[in-house]
Amino acid sequence: MTSYRIRPASVADAGIILRFIRELADYEKALHEVAATEETVAASLFGEGSVSRALICETETGEPAGSAVFFNTYSTWQAKNGLYLEDLYVTPDHRGSGVGKMLLRALAASPSMKVAAASNGACSTGTRLPSASMTRSAPSPTANGSAIAFPARS
Repeated sequence: MTSYRIRPASVADAGIILRFIRELADYEKALHEVAATEETVAASLFGEGSVSRALICETETGEPAGSAVFFNTYSTWQAKNGLYLEDLYVTPDHRGSGVGKMLLRALAASPSMKVAAASNGACSTGTRLPSASMTRSAPSPTANGSAIAFPARS
């Protein structure tokens, strides 16, 4: 059985993140729409003033298995902090091994999500899980109990 570890992404991961972006876009038949380059990923995710972050999941041998790209949000109408999950990607070879669930758990434990949870905020996604086309072959996060729920503060 493969063992995995999750770590914060660094500028050295820009190429891996770009590869994942391109694989996802290719799956969605939108590769022609990707304007990102390794340089623009490095600058936008890790440059001065960046508000976006990423997590990398890799095997014990360092093989990239997946990533999560996210940033903090704020709802003026609800006056709550939140977190927006832009992309959750797992490579085809590692799908079904729990990598996606591990990335979601790591995200839930991140300081960014703790800020959102402390203000009874929410985590929203660019793909509105579980209906993302990328997860068609994966079980629904709510169907198998792996969805992350935060109780209301009393």
